[in-house]
Amino acid sequence: MGVLIDSCQGGIHNILGRVTIIKPNGPCLICRKRINSDRIYAEMMDSEEYERRRKEGYAPELRIKDPAVITFTTAVSSQAIMEMLNILTGFMGEDSISELVCQFDSRRISIRDDPDQTGCICVNPRKIGRGDCREFLDMNWPPEQEGNEN
Repeated sequence: MGVLIDSCQGGIHNILGRVTIIKPNGPCLICRKRINSDRIYAEMMDSEEYERRRKEGYAPELRIKDPAVITFTTAVSSQAIMEMLNILTGFMGEDSISELVCQFDSRRISIRDDPDQTGCICVNPRKIGRGDCREFLDMNWPPEQEGNEN
């Protein structure tokens, strides 16, 4: 979940809240274009390295983070809890959503469909569950069985 407050020239341009439900075999935040690995890498650099890479053209420009307002973050977190309760109990019906977007500035709520996952890392069975760290004893659980490389 997240909140984006877009402001310009001293005024609020738009306020978006998002609840994304990540499920096994479903689209991830990368193929939904919600996160960008280059930006994540740039945010992890120390300030000297980032500035050097930015001048060389290898690091994206990072905008100053917009402030979050408690009213909107509370609304989004409440919606996320309702979606979790629906997954657990089905109180809103059998249909589950993939992503819900609240456009607070225009009083609209929309549901987005799953994006195409073609070519994304989340559909590669050799990468699922590996994370960003070295495997213990060079093994992943469950171990891959020979001849079953999908």
